[in-house]
Amino acid sequence: SSKPSAPPTNTPTEAPSSKPTWMPSQRPTPRPDSKDPNPTNKTAQPSGAPTPHPRIVKTIRESFNSGTYGENNGTANWMTTWIDVSGDTDPSSGDIFVADGKLNMKNGTIQRGADLSLAEAPELHFEYGYRSVPFYGEDDILRVIVIPADHNFKMIDEIDLQTYPAGNRTYTLSQYSAMGIVIMFDFSSGRNQSAPRTNEPDEILTIDNVAIDYLVPAPPPPPPPPPTRSPSL
Repeated sequence: SSKPSAPPTNTPTEAPSSKPTWMPSQRPTPRPDSKDPNPTNKTAQPSGAPTPHPRIVKTIRESFNSGTYGENNGTANWMTTWIDVSGDTDPSSGDIFVADGKLNMKNGTIQRGADLSLAEAPELHFEYGYRSVPFYGEDDILRVIVIPADHNFKMIDEIDLQTYPAGNRTYTLSQYSAMGIVIMFDFSSGRNQSAPRTNEPDEILTIDNVAIDYLVPAPPPPPPPPPTRSPSL
């Protein structure tokens, strides 16, 4: 009889080679984040952040150089002229008048409308001071007021002119973007409203260079010119 065959042995098979099968000339391009000694194999990756649309600055400005209530000195225009709330329409006389390149106020309220419907990050700027007599009354107050589209008065500042008789002011108007607004200056002089005096000049507040700066989207660039063709021979 034949001998029984030997039981099979559990001999492990050789693992497949882990060596690369590509030739040196077929070396794959590494990932951009890998440390590759050959930087020419790297490709730039987009950051994923959207490119912001360019913006340009527009300015609504009044410099009071023409002696009127309707001057426009900026790259955008006001919606209205200056309006004396008392009803006086003459910019050369009264308690509010234009002289020496400034708005002059003895007492009263004046306002002007601006269109901020397309504005981004608008800011109000102006300069103020006094004409000849310094402010010394406790009741000498300049109030800066904004009237938005809902017609609710918003007092954004109340300047004590005895403490701060002159200066420059800047206010953000971002909460009033996308609407038309009215800028209002209200000046009350306790001295000018007291009993008549003799040989005493009035206190006169001066305001100048009223401006609103804001951003708007830049216009698209012009299309490229058409290609030129060489004349046929």
